[in-house]
Amino acid sequence: MTTPTPDQSGEAADVPQDGPVTTEPGAEVVPARIVHEARPKEVPLTRRPMARWDRVKFLLLIFLLFWFFVWAEYADANPFNTFGDALRDTFETKWFLELLFVAEALRQVHYLISEHSKRYHRFWTKSVFGRFERRTGRMNDYTRFRMSRAFKVLIAIVIISIIAVVNVADALRSASGAEATALAVQANSLVDTYDWAFQWGPGLVAGIGNGLMLGYLIYRSALVPPRMALLGLIGGPVLILSFVLKLCDVYEDGSALAGLLTLPEAAWELSLGIYCAWKGFRLESPIARQEMAMVD
Repeated sequence: MTTPTPDQSGEAADVPQDGPVTTEPGAEVVPARIVHEARPKEVPLTRRPMARWDRVKFLLLIFLLFWFFVWAEYADANPFNTFGDALRDTFETKWFLELLFVAEALRQVHYLISEHSKRYHRFWTKSVFGRFERRTGRMNDYTRFRMSRAFKVLIAIVIISIIAVVNVADALRSASGAEATALAVQANSLVDTYDWAFQWGPGLVAGIGNGLMLGYLIYRSALVPPRMALLGLIGGPVLILSFVLKLCDVYEDGSALAGLLTLPEAAWELSLGIYCAWKGFRLESPIARQEMAMVD
């Protein structure tokens, strides 16, 4: 938008902001231009204090889950099973809960110190996480939000899978007869599900999505060097071919040939992540130039 000049009838010129003005006698009174100046962003010296419930909710959840397993172990039909035996067995078999409790406690101690110590907070925010924030800060806020949600879902799936496998393995050691047979079938189903997901996920979906689709989009947009994107366009079809060969029992998963055919796709994904984290997208890309023009 251009600044009005006194030569344009009925429009205000760039004048001080102390009241309405007119451009010529008898013309309509035009209000002066209002300029809103943004206040400088205040940088917090310490971490914002966390609510008491947010500080203890995960610790309380892990604690209650641990005592639930103790109660389930103590409720066994064995008449010689004592509360001490149930507590000891739970400590030995549910070790992952103890690791989660210690990790969460250390995290809350870290937050507590960061809320009271300016030097400690500045060290972690500037020196440790500052570089990572500067790299990820280039991404769109909504993209960062979706990536964080996907990462949390992935962590939840991993934790649930570990708990399921550990529980089945513990129950299988002390089972006998029909119960052992049923648990063995359940364990085999978990293994078969893992094998199926590993073949269709990294074997087929990664070749189509990460290799062909992402490689083509990155190649056309020139956000990274085009020669790097060619790795995805080559590695995707090769990975899909490897999936078809394993599906036809030409060779087994984990063989040397399977690993060799996976190398181009692995090199593409690894190089793309390292390049974007280290240098970011190329500013000479048409998309980047368009975004910069819109910002200007």
